[in-house]
Amino acid sequence: FFSGQYVFWAQVRKVVCNLNPREQGMSRSSSVAMEWNARNTTELDDDGMAPYDMTKSNRLQKLVKKMEWAPSYTSNTPKEDLCLEYVEHFRSQYVQLFPTRPQLMLSPDNECGVKKFICTFVRPTELPHGELYDYNTCATFIAHYITYEELEDPEKLPPVVVSPTTTLAWQAGDCFDMSLLLLSLLLGDGYDAYCVIGYASHEVTTNNQSGRICPETVPDESGDAKSGKQEKERTTKYHLRKRPDLQSKFQITLEEKKRLEREEAAKGDEEQGDQGDKEAEQDELHGKRVHCWILVQAGKRDIPNNFFIEPSTGDVVPIDSTAYLGIESLFNDTNYWVNMQETPSISEMAFDLKDAGKWEYIFLTDTEEGEDIPEAQDRKHLENLTSDHGESGDQILDLPASWVKRLSMTRQQYENRYPGLCKNIDYRDAKVEFFSAYSEPDLKVKRMTLLDEFEQPYEVHTFFAYRTDKLRRRSEYNETDTHSRIQCEWFDEGRKREQTVLEALSHYILEVGKKMEMRFYWKARLDGLAKRVEIFHESGDTTNPKKVMEFFEGREDRLIYRSATYDPPGNTPAVTISTPTEKVNRGGDDKPNPKKMTEKFDRNPDVPADQDVAKRTFYSPGTQEGLIRIIYHYADGKITRPSRTYSKGNPVTIEHVDPYAKDPKSAVLSEEMRLLFIKEKECIAFIKDSEKEAKEILQQRAKEEQEVGSVTTIYDTLRNKPKEDEQAELRRKQEEQQRTQKKKDYLAPYLEQLMRTHPSKMPFGKQPGAEMKLSKEDATNVKEACLKALKDRLIQRAHIMQNRLDEEKEKLARKQSNFQKNQEQIDNANHDEYILFCENAMWRIHILEKRLERHQDQALHKYAELDSKLRNDPRLAALKS
Repeated sequence: FFSGQYVFWAQVRKVVCNLNPREQGMSRSSSVAMEWNARNTTELDDDGMAPYDMTKSNRLQKLVKKMEWAPSYTSNTPKEDLCLEYVEHFRSQYVQLFPTRPQLMLSPDNECGVKKFICTFVRPTELPHGELYDYNTCATFIAHYITYEELEDPEKLPPVVVSPTTTLAWQAGDCFDMSLLLLSLLLGDGYDAYCVIGYASHEVTTNNQSGRICPETVPDESGDAKSGKQEKERTTKYHLRKRPDLQSKFQITLEEKKRLEREEAAKGDEEQGDQGDKEAEQDELHGKRVHCWILVQAGKRDIPNNFFIEPSTGDVVPIDSTAYLGIESLFNDTNYWVNMQETPSISEMAFDLKDAGKWEYIFLTDTEEGEDIPEAQDRKHLENLTSDHGESGDQILDLPASWVKRLSMTRQQYENRYPGLCKNIDYRDAKVEFFSAYSEPDLKVKRMTLLDEFEQPYEVHTFFAYRTDKLRRRSEYNETDTHSRIQCEWFDEGRKREQTVLEALSHYILEVGKKMEMRFYWKARLDGLAKRVEIFHESGDTTNPKKVMEFFEGREDRLIYRSATYDPPGNTPAVTISTPTEKVNRGGDDKPNPKKMTEKFDRNPDVPADQDVAKRTFYSPGTQEGLIRIIYHYADGKITRPSRTYSKGNPVTIEHVDPYAKDPKSAVLSEEMRLLFIKEKECIAFIKDSEKEAKEILQQRAKEEQEVGSVTTIYDTLRNKPKEDEQAELRRKQEEQQRTQKKKDYLAPYLEQLMRTHPSKMPFGKQPGAEMKLSKEDATNVKEACLKALKDRLIQRAHIMQNRLDEEKEKLARKQSNFQKNQEQIDNANHDEYILFCENAMWRIHILEKRLERHQDQALHKYAELDSKLRNDPRLAALKS
């Protein structure tokens, strides 16, 4: 029914065909130097306020005039003016046919006050950041990067729509501004995407997420640093009987029922209050609040189904969602479609844009031209009637190119990410805070505060990045009926202590007043320590634990467990050390030894079970009253196992499983007891070292929290800039390299000599010989001088070699003459000396002759090589003229 307008526009098509599109020019850039705010992530401000802290009207009033704009932003080409006339004609016919329907968003003003067709606001661009290539991460980034603001009049279309480039620069915009930016990126990434203009709920248009459940989830890292190897399930039919659960199940059920009743009552009160508020307010704008969002159609990029994207939150919304209440139109960079369907809900709506009965389009594209639908055929026929050529495709008014500059984002803008370097989102059950990298003193990047039904925080999870101490996450849990306050920290691999010792701490847990647990990357440690647990006394004293347990993995000695139990601080007997030997027995210091130490070992299949130690316990170690109890492994099919008890000064107690087994000889028991005393001392030393290491770890953690250090990768060009001393060193090396290169220049001394004799031939501001244009005579003189100097050096070196050869021959001749004269008087010793002298002299003569011969051969080659270089030297190009 809109076919009549094409009769008129086909007649003016020839006017547009010969028009060349205007060059777009450069996008806007800041024209004035403005005061910089440390947390201002844009390059603009006004009286200390960043653009995202201002309203849209204030930005348009104050910032636009401070900026320079390309001609495409401030004026229209003839083709754009013709397009606006065409669109206005379409609008007028639409109003006549549908006078009761709302106005269409067709030609709003841009930020410079110039009317532009809404489709030309879209500028498909693919930014060089991997996160922006997929629709979900791209939408989330834009939702975080841009500050969302509501429309000034929720019932009306905005009179001004800002281009995507300006939205990126201001980091603020309404739903139309954000949708245009997101659509440009999605189209650049290859998606079949559209901007949708319609109506949404109050929560969506105001970006109120206080009623939503937080979509951010806390990662479950409970299994990241599992301590020790889990005990293998035994395959025998004998199992320890589980302890009975003495807690009343009826009491538990009763308490759970009461808790659910309280929650239901609180929820009912909340819903009743909300319902009362809704009934009192009776939102008169329900279904009338204008909104703009994104539609992604199936097909491209392997998208299986259609879905919406909410630009204010970055959420992917299904088509049947009740958040959106109606659609008036949609568009992208190729066309504009008006919804002609009278369906009550969006879920029943068809999104086949080729169906002209359901979607009326403005421009006839190549796709519509080839369709066999009556409306398209009518338009094509009418255009053929008014065209001057046989091909109707040449008579179709096409959409002008986008007047928006190609989008760009620097690495700094990408890493800033959030307006003001941070962003807060309040949900019903949580508060989430995002921070830009390196923006916070403690280098946190995200913090999640979980709230209970009374909106009180009960968990706080903080995430970190780029810290030298490898801290990745810290979680704090408030005190409850089942546990006291808990603090947990997670670390990445590669953590060191004092930059030398590989500590490999992976997980730190502190249950205040009860216990402390450290977990390690055991494969990175030499001792294979996987977990260390300290249990405190009831007094809560953390300096003197009640029990210390250590779990190991992957050790050659098959040690899997070590523990030490201590007396309470007030019950520890006074210790008097009288001899150095006793001091060694007590671990080398004055601290009290544990009252009991235990070591457990894994099964060694190469050793018989009744000789393979499973558990070794030291009672009152380091004292004369101490006991050592050894328990061996179970043999296959056995439910009992042998053991031995060694007491200092008392006979050994042996418990046999086999009644026919014989006791070991006394010599064997004595040797074993001697080795056990050594193991006792070693165990005390290991426990002392472990206590020392744990103390050092805690001290270093306290120091690291006071002085947080950051790390950067080698690919971080923003923060790996050379320092002033590094730049000075680089300049010094470059100058030295230039001087070295100059020394190797075979023409430099002759050109300098020429310049000294003829100063007028040196170019102004240049070094001697640099980019000089010599005459043929000067070039010939320089060449001959250079060749003559080389010839003289070669001849001089040959003369030196020849003189040394003549001297050696002369010495040998004199020696031979003297020997012949006094031959009869020379003894054996002098004869041997003469023979040795002659051999050495002949060897030196032979070497000198070879060097002289080689020099003569090389001299001709060097001379020819230099002559070739001079002929091809660009500074002596006059020789070829």
